[in-house]
Amino acid sequence: MPNSWIFQANPKYYDIDNAIKSLNEIPWRVSGFINYIKKGDRVFIWKSGEDGGIIAIGTIQTNICNISFNEEELKFAIERDLYMFKSNRRGVRVSIDNVLNIPITKSYLKKHEILSRLSVIRSAQGTNFKLEPEEIKALDSLI
Repeated sequence: MPNSWIFQANPKYYDIDNAIKSLNEIPWRVSGFINYIKKGDRVFIWKSGEDGGIIAIGTIQTNICNISFNEEELKFAIERDLYMFKSNRRGVRVSIDNVLNIPITKSYLKKHEILSRLSVIRSAQGTNFKLEPEEIKALDSLI
């Protein structure tokens, strides 16, 4: 059974809002859960920051491998020479399946009985966060 994850993007480094609207797929660095993230897993794309939250849903298209950004994907990088955008970084490719018309904001989630405990809210440091079955069910009911 596929897992579900929150993959966090920092808009200081990558224009994730415009990238998800323009690209069909985005390379995503994986720094945690290396033995668990797999092709076919579901991803909730999270934009970090005070006005952040879930902005899109995607599907992991590759198992973890060396990834790089192509020129089209690099157009959204704020600083192209950052470590995360250099070639041969460990990660996956994520298809953008659904861009939410209205993001599910962090401030809204903080008030939710179940979703207020999301690991991305409790400890926002990181790129990849595993979702528990009850969190997935609660997110699906919001979408």
